[in-house]
Amino acid sequence: MPGGRRRHTRQNPQEENDNSPSESEDTTNVSILAEQEAMEAIQTKIIAEIQAVHVDVKKDLNEAIGTLKNELADFRGEMSTKLNDISSELKEITDRVEATEQRVAEVEESHAEHAEMITYTLELQKSIQAQLTDLEARSRRNNIRIRGIAEGSEGDNMKTFLEQFLKDELSLTETPLGIQRCHRSLGPRPPQDSNPRSVLVYFLEYTTKEQVLRSAWRKKEIHYKGKRVFFEQDYPTEIHVKRKAYTFIRKALKEKGIRFQMLYPAKFRVFFDTGPVIYNSVEETTDDLRKRGLIPDGHGAAPSTRSKQTSWETAGPKSRRQQEIRLKHIQDKLKGFRRNEESS
Repeated sequence: MPGGRRRHTRQNPQEENDNSPSESEDTTNVSILAEQEAMEAIQTKIIAEIQAVHVDVKKDLNEAIGTLKNELADFRGEMSTKLNDISSELKEITDRVEATEQRVAEVEESHAEHAEMITYTLELQKSIQAQLTDLEARSRRNNIRIRGIAEGSEGDNMKTFLEQFLKDELSLTETPLGIQRCHRSLGPRPPQDSNPRSVLVYFLEYTTKEQVLRSAWRKKEIHYKGKRVFFEQDYPTEIHVKRKAYTFIRKALKEKGIRFQMLYPAKFRVFFDTGPVIYNSVEETTDDLRKRGLIPDGHGAAPSTRSKQTSWETAGPKSRRQQEIRLKHIQDKLKGFRRNEESS
């Protein structure tokens, strides 16, 4: 019995062991199924969320693309408008530049014509001035200028005083002077201590004037009331200024005992041992005398009176025909200006 009981006892664990694997398999399968279902549920949820995100991203992307397209369209339209405005402004500027260049070219051409007309006018004025000076000098050929007679010495009658003075000082008692006019140089009376105004005398005869001058120069020194009186030819202002420019040269030659002479209108003659030399200007005289050692370098340099060529004068030789044509053109222009001024 016990033996049989032991067998029974041996058989029970075996039966229990035979039944245990099936139950654990079921439990494992259930767990696996549950895990699979959970994983599928999670996967489904993830897919759903991914799809939702994809939809949202696609929607946002479409909206962003639409917005970007609109902004690009607006930017393109704005840039097109600005480019059109810039093109219009550039065209306007180009037109203005072309118009300005045209006006500048016209102004330059007009300036060249005006400059040439001014040059011609200046040359004409210089020629006319020389003719006027010559005419004025001719009208004064019968005049002399007396310097050094004190103011008021003539009293009430200048003519009576001069006739008596000239006859007494120059020994011309038998010579009819024929004084037509005489007076002090124009201008206010100077102060008492200043040099008196010169006296201008106009003679009826040129020969009488020459006789008076030769007599005064022959006597060399003439005094009146203790002051030296000088006799000289009456010249126009232009000639007087040119002759006065030789003052420092005359002084230097006089100190060295060299004889000289002024020639009309403003030439200078120097009598050297080798013979006389005539100079036509102060510059020419100064240069030659400086080379000869009669005037120190840099001493008494006279200002240049030579006319300089203006910057607008055209250089180069021209034929006579071209000069005549150009002169006719300038004269027509000047006549046109004159007519415009008269009409205005």
